[in-house]
Amino acid sequence: MDIFVHYMEGLSIYDIKNAKPEGYIFNREQNQLEWHFKNLEPTAAHMIEVSHTDPTNLNSWIAFSDCSDGDASSFLPPENDEELRYYPCQARDFDTSTAWVEGVEGSGIGEWIAMSMPFGKKKVYEKISIVNGYARDTDIWQKNNRIKKAKLTFDTGEKFTLDFADTRDEQIINLPEKVIGPASSRLEILEVYPGTKFDDTCLSEVRLLGLLAEGTKDVKLFSDVSLSHKYAQAIKLVKQKGILEGYPDGSYKPDQQINRAEFTKIILEAIDIVNQNKEGHVSPIEGDSCFPDVASEWFAKYICGAKQNNIIAGYPDGTFKPGNTVNLAEALKIISESKVRLTDGNYYMPDTSQEPWHKGYFDFAEMFNIFETIENNPGHLLTRGEMAEIIYKMLLE
Repeated sequence: MDIFVHYMEGLSIYDIKNAKPEGYIFNREQNQLEWHFKNLEPTAAHMIEVSHTDPTNLNSWIAFSDCSDGDASSFLPPENDEELRYYPCQARDFDTSTAWVEGVEGSGIGEWIAMSMPFGKKKVYEKISIVNGYARDTDIWQKNNRIKKAKLTFDTGEKFTLDFADTRDEQIINLPEKVIGPASSRLEILEVYPGTKFDDTCLSEVRLLGLLAEGTKDVKLFSDVSLSHKYAQAIKLVKQKGILEGYPDGSYKPDQQINRAEFTKIILEAIDIVNQNKEGHVSPIEGDSCFPDVASEWFAKYICGAKQNNIIAGYPDGTFKPGNTVNLAEALKIISESKVRLTDGNYYMPDTSQEPWHKGYFDFAEMFNIFETIENNPGHLLTRGEMAEIIYKMLLE
C-alpha cells in the first residue's frame, strides 16, 4: 500500500518522521512525501502515524491520502480502459490528471464525496482545497460538469454552503468557522457549471486543511478554553446553540462545579432549544413555589417546570436543595428524564426499579458513550466542562 503525505508551506520536511509502522521505502518529490509499505493491509491506514518535531511550527497539518480509504454516494464505473478509474480516492491522490466522477444519471445534484483523516489526534479544520472538474487538460475539463455550489457537512454538526469558481486552478477557501476534529465530512453537490458535452460532474482533488490541535494552544474558545481542551468540541457546540455562555471576563470556567438549580435551568433551556420549531411543542419552563426551598427565585420556573413534567421529585424530606452541587447520578437522571419525556425521539424509559436507584440512568447514558470521557462514578461532582460534554452527546449529537 502506498501512502502520500502532502506538506504545506512553512513546514520543514526534514523535521517530518514516520512514527509507525516500520518497514517502508521513502521518496521525496517537490511538496509530496511518499511512504511505500510492503505487506500492509489497507485497514491498517488508521495505524500509520506521521509526526513533526515541532507541531507549533505548522502552518497547516499534513493532508493524508490513501486510495483504499474513501467513500462517495456513487462513482462512474470504468469502461474498457481499466487505467481510467473514477473512484473517490482519485480526488485525493495529489494527481490532477485523475478525478472522482459521480455515477448517477443527470448532473449529480445531491451526490457526495466523503473525507476523513485517519490521524487520531485532534485537528482544527480551517480551509478546504479543491481542484474543480476533470483537470487533466482543458478539453476534458470543458466537456464535463464542474461543481458550482456544494454543502460541506461534518459529523460534529457543522454545515457550510460553499461557492467554487469555474477554474482549473487549485482553490483554497476559508471555512466560515473552525471545526474541531478528528471528524469525517461530506461534500455534497448542490449546483454545477454545465459541461459542453457530458452531464457528468467531476472533481480532481479535494482535501481539508488546518492545524494539529497541539499547535493551536493559543487559539481560544474562551480565555480559559483552548481548542486543544478535552471538552473543546462540546463547549463550542453548546455555545453555538446558545445553550451556554461564558462569564463577563471572557472565561468559561470548565473546571468549576455546578449546582442543582443551575444544571436544571441549563438542561431545560437546552431541551427548549432542541425542540424549537417543532409542531405542538410546549415549553417546560414555568411555575413557582413547588418545593419548600423553591419559591420565586430566578431558578423557580425551571425547577417547577421540571417537577411538573416528572423530571425531578426532590429529596425524601420534600426539599430540592437548589444550591447543592449536582453529582453525576443526579445530572444523568435530570437529562435522561428530560430527553425521554420532552423530546420526540424514540427512547425507552430508564428502568428506575433497579438498585441502586441511578443504575437505569447510567445504562441509558452508556448508549451515548458518556463514560468514554467522564468518570463512571455516581458521586462525582459535575463540572461545567463535563456538563457541556453530556449535553453535546445526549442532546445534540
